[in-house]
Amino acid sequence: MGIDLYNCGSPVTGDITSQVMLWDAGTQVNQMPGMDNMNDGADENGVVQVMSAVGDVYDYGMVSTNLTVTLDYDGNSMFKVTIDNLPTTTTGISPVAWVVHTTEKPLFEAGMADYHKGLEDLAETGNASVLGDYLSMNSGYVSPIASVLWVIHDKDERPVFTENNTDYGWGLELLAETGDPLELNTSLMDNGYTSGVYNMPDIARSAGPIFPGDKYTFSIEATPNKYLSIASMLRDSNDEFFAFGDDGIKLTVGKAVKDITNEVMIRDAGTEPNEYPSTKTSSEDVQGGTVRMLDHGFPWPEASQVIKVTIQKN
Repeated sequence: MGIDLYNCGSPVTGDITSQVMLWDAGTQVNQMPGMDNMNDGADENGVVQVMSAVGDVYDYGMVSTNLTVTLDYDGNSMFKVTIDNLPTTTTGISPVAWVVHTTEKPLFEAGMADYHKGLEDLAETGNASVLGDYLSMNSGYVSPIASVLWVIHDKDERPVFTENNTDYGWGLELLAETGDPLELNTSLMDNGYTSGVYNMPDIARSAGPIFPGDKYTFSIEATPNKYLSIASMLRDSNDEFFAFGDDGIKLTVGKAVKDITNEVMIRDAGTEPNEYPSTKTSSEDVQGGTVRMLDHGFPWPEASQVIKVTIQKN
């Protein structure tokens, strides 16, 4: 399960040693603990369980007599973890594998066998690299993509936003903060544009966002020399959205499939403060900024790492 990093929206800080427990990986028969012992027990093929439930005859001491663990909050959703090996301990502390997660039980499940992703190596030899590599490859920023708003317009028109200017107030804020494009679509149509919304994943029975491996496929109608603009919320964000440049892209002739992903960028609507990816703790705050490229120093992905966009003339 891990521990909560926030309590009712406030960062958890201070001594968290009481939340640390000693566990048995269930992969090797226990032997007398100690640095001078062989620690070469036979394979156990058991289950992961807290040491207090193991019931062997050995004394492993208490967590609090071996180490202390503290959390400090550095701001902007960044925490510092400090693990102190106490002078009174009789054991060393191995390198640490860690992961920030929303799903339950990423390292192990109590009462179940080891996942065989590196916990056995860590528990038996202190080598955290195998588990660390697995966690690195299976964690990080993942976000669904919201419904897509599209609009057809003329050259030099900027119907959705103007770079480095405040939001028009037509509905981009709602799209960027909640994923709902309907207000913006209505505003565009009221101002004479041909626009629409698409929200039906290719392999789905109902409308909704698309997740990794899903896609939207839809058709638009436009006369020669028209331009296309799109907008779609990066769902796990405060006010970020995908879009072309503010003047869109020219719709060209040719029936070959054309990859236009390089035209898509993640932009900040400037309506809410930015935070560490997926945090979303300041959703009620108003930023009052301008629409611009996302450039706030947090480890946001490039648009091309999240989305692929192609276009083809029918």
